This record gives sequence, structure tokens and C-alpha cells, in this order.
Amino acid sequence: MRACQGSYLSPLGHETSSIGHRGPSEVTAVGTPRTGLGHSAGLSGRGCCTLGAVSVVIETTAAVASTVADNLFLVLLGRGKEDRERRQSSAGQLVAALSPIVHELRMFEDRRRPKWWKKNLGRLYALLDDLEPELPTQWRHLKRSIRDSVGSAVGGGVVFVDLVPVPDDADLSQPSRWTMHAADYLDGCQRIIRRWGHLRSARGARRVTIPDFNTWVDVLNLQD
Repeated sequence: MRACQGSYLSPLGHETSSIGHRGPSEVTAVGTPRTGLGHSAGLSGRGCCTLGAVSVVIETTAAVASTVADNLFLVLLGRGKEDRERRQSSAGQLVAALSPIVHELRMFEDRRRPKWWKKNLGRLYALLDDLEPELPTQWRHLKRSIRDSVGSAVGGGVVFVDLVPVPDDADLSQPSRWTMHAADYLDGCQRIIRRWGHLRSARGARRVTIPDFNTWVDVLNLQD
């Protein structure tokens, strides 16, 4: 009877547990699959958590990138608007300062006023100095071109009012074809400046050119 409750030799000579008793090996064998199933379930749960975390990170990154892009667009849009407003203001000031010069040249045959020329040319030169950072770099000749054009028309040294003292009764030149040439040149400058002020593209505005007065004279063959 004790032999039945213990172990016995199998036909192959191995010791085998009795039917009524489960040895450690059998418990382990039976329990192992259960442990394996639980481990697989744990891995599956961890994988789901990992995928969820990655998804959240991707969505957050996309949202942040979208916000940054939107903010950058608004900054550039605002900067472009400010540039256009400054350009329009600069153009308006220049045209307002040039218009009376052109008008006075048209009237030069009837009136020659040295004091008026000193005052208005001085204001125009000062304005050009103030606006230089806002103007296209190829316009840097503009003060010299105004000096050359007006100087060839009215004489009397009034065009050097920003450099040397000029008497209020300076002797101005007699009207000549150069008076009309100067008026035509400055009137053309006004048209270009107006167009420049209304351009929406900053790149296009930087490419606008105003011809130098002496080049303009040569191109139109006005020396003869």
C-alpha cells in the first residue's frame, strides 16, 4: 500500500509519481502556460500604452508646429503691412515736397523767387536725408540729380543751400529750355515714386529705379 502512494519504476526504468499525487514538475508544467498567458497580456497592454503615448506626442507636436507656423505667418503678414505703410508714407512725403518744385519750375518764366527756392530746396534735401534708409539703394543719386536738374534751370547757387550760405536776393538764371527739362525730369520722378509707394511687394519695390538726371538727358539727347 505504501508503494502505491509513493513512486514506482516505469517499464523504461524511470521513477514516476503516482496517479494520486502531483509532483512539483507537474505543477510547474501546468502553471507555466498560465504564467505565459499573463505575461503576454502584460506585454500587449504595455504596447497599447506605448502606441497611445506616441500618438499623443505626434498630435502635440503637430499642434505646436501648426501654431508656430500660424504665428510666423501673422508676424510676416504684419511686417509686410508695416513695410507697405512706411513706403506709402515715404512716397507721399516725397511727392508732396517735389510737387511745388515742379510747379515753380513751370512758372519760372513769370516769377523768380530766390528766397522761396532756398526754403523749399532746403526742406526737400533734409527730407531725402531722413528717408534715405526707407528708399531703394539705387535712389541714392536722387539728391544730386535734383541739385543738377534744378541748378541747370534756375542757377543762382540756390541749389547749394544745404552746403553754403545763399543770399535771399541771389541772382537767378533767365528761363530756358533747361527749366522745362528740369520740370519734366522731376515730374517723371514723381510718377515713379507714386508707383513705388503703391506696390504691395517689397521685392518689387526694391527693384524700382529712377534714372540719374544726366543719364536721362543723354538718353533723350537733350544736350543739343
